[in-house]
Amino acid sequence: MRSKSSTRYMRRLEHVLDNLPYAIAAAQTDGVILFCNRAFTELSGLNSHREVIGKTIQSVVLYEDVKIQMIADIDAATQTGPISRPTKVQRTIRPVNGTRFEAEITFSNYIELGKSIVVAQIEDITKRIEAEAALRESEAKLRALFENSPIGLTYSRLLCDEKGSPVDYLYIDANDRYMKMTGIDPRGKKATEVLPKVYEEPGRFIRTYGEVALSGVPLRFQRQMPVNDRWYDFVVFRSLPNHFAVAFLDITEQKRAEQELQKARNYISNIIDSMPSTLIGVDAEGKVTQWNHEAQHVSGIDAEKALGHPLELVFPGMATEIDKIRSAMRKREVYSERRRIAGANGKTRFEEVTVYPLIANGVDGAVIRLDDISERVRLEEMMLQSEKMLSVGGLASGMAHEINNPLGGMIQTACVMKERLTNLELPANAAAAKEAGLSMEALAAFMEKRKILDMIERICKSGSRAAEIVQNMLSFARKADASYSSHDVRDLLDRCVELAGIDYDLKKQYDFRRIEIVREYAEDLPLVPCESGKIQQVFLNILRNGAEAMQHPAQEGEKPRFCLRLHYEREAAMVRVEIEDNGQGMDEEVRRRIFEPFFTTKPPDRGTGLGLSVSYFIICENHKGDIGVSSEPGKGTRFVIRLPLRREPA
Repeated sequence: MRSKSSTRYMRRLEHVLDNLPYAIAAAQTDGVILFCNRAFTELSGLNSHREVIGKTIQSVVLYEDVKIQMIADIDAATQTGPISRPTKVQRTIRPVNGTRFEAEITFSNYIELGKSIVVAQIEDITKRIEAEAALRESEAKLRALFENSPIGLTYSRLLCDEKGSPVDYLYIDANDRYMKMTGIDPRGKKATEVLPKVYEEPGRFIRTYGEVALSGVPLRFQRQMPVNDRWYDFVVFRSLPNHFAVAFLDITEQKRAEQELQKARNYISNIIDSMPSTLIGVDAEGKVTQWNHEAQHVSGIDAEKALGHPLELVFPGMATEIDKIRSAMRKREVYSERRRIAGANGKTRFEEVTVYPLIANGVDGAVIRLDDISERVRLEEMMLQSEKMLSVGGLASGMAHEINNPLGGMIQTACVMKERLTNLELPANAAAAKEAGLSMEALAAFMEKRKILDMIERICKSGSRAAEIVQNMLSFARKADASYSSHDVRDLLDRCVELAGIDYDLKKQYDFRRIEIVREYAEDLPLVPCESGKIQQVFLNILRNGAEAMQHPAQEGEKPRFCLRLHYEREAAMVRVEIEDNGQGMDEEVRRRIFEPFFTTKPPDRGTGLGLSVSYFIICENHKGDIGVSSEPGKGTRFVIRLPLRREPA
């Protein structure tokens, strides 16, 4: 009879066994069940312990494989000895009233009252088997990926010293790609054995990889391997504590493409920066995407500060063109315009704006090109003047010959009339007067009283002036036929100043002697091959015009002044002559027409408009030089004449 303590112990034991997650049953060697827990009862499909106890295990739980009997497993368990040597078997079990499953059965044998008792522990391992199968499949896939990856892969374990500092690492695995890349099989070897054959700085790699293995912070960098002279993208990451993996991606072709692309970019950038034009790229929103050196020079803003900012903020001069730029981008049409801009010191310059919309590869934006065309406009004006003068040259030649004959007859007749009316010593005059019944003295008195001689004198002067105009007109069409000789331009200019110094015209109200002359002559001036008379004619024309312009200096109270400058342009092989006055100057419209034939700002009785036109042809056509003028209202006028040192053959 059991004691109370023994009963309580058995109840606690039964309670513990009933709460175990796997089935337990104790049976005799013939399989008759002596005890089972709740899990075994549920496995058998019965309702209570009493329905299970007394039955055989093989009647409650069947093996799926009929060739294997549980009694054989029990017999085998009883042969193993004491409980310390349990027997484990894996079987597919099909309960009488349940669903089959994979089970791990542990048989333990012990002796009670001389009888052999077997305890069977049945654990459902279906999920574990499925997990193990999935793990094996996953490992196979990973191994296949590892071995067949186009990326070189290694897996290593960090080796540290007593202080925990990395000193080396052991290669656990490496795939075929890595071994083909390096020509080395590192598996089972230390880094100190492998790295010197692959890298130039093995110690640095050991420290770097060690930091990743200890900290767990991934690392990525690019490096060129000396072993095969190719570029690789390295990715280092920790997998387990003190373990890390390294992936090597061959990026040699990508690196070469990047280098070629960078080379092309640098080449294009150098081309863009070398252009004398201002080039600015903008996107569809008007923000700057390209900014060359000329744009930086003109605006004073660095490219780093300009890129990404609205165009009107970094280049205010284009603020008025924003709508036109957007219109050009929208219409996909090139837009071009010539603008007149007031530059520094009140000087006017010309600028050409061209907008090229970007229409390739779906890129929205435009390239803006700005060119300073002030010099080109000046040359165009000079070409226009030249064309006008050439056309006038043909007309002048014909007109001169047509006018010369009647003009010569008129002047000659006037001179003969004066001779016959005034020469008292000529016998023919006295005879004709006597025959007419009057004396030469009376005739002279009559003409004096009626001022007939003054009229004849005016006829002669007007005829001479007309002859001079015709001679100037002939200069347009007549080629240089005089002999050239070398002259010192200083002497020619000084001689013209002396000639102008004796020129005083009360009617024109100027006295050249009151004008201050400032000379700035270079010392190294060579002799210039030219026709001295024609060159002096040019200098005199300019000096006389300037003297008239300085009747009222630009600044009140300022003394009229000429600045005469001579300079040797060695590279161009030309002598430069500058004649500058401090007169009232002229506006842009007058300046542009100053060399036109018959254009003058003087009253009709004070100029014909041919002086500067003839000067232009003397310099440009006869001497193959050039002449230009710069002037602004209130700032005087400066003529620039350039004479070549080498005479071109006719």
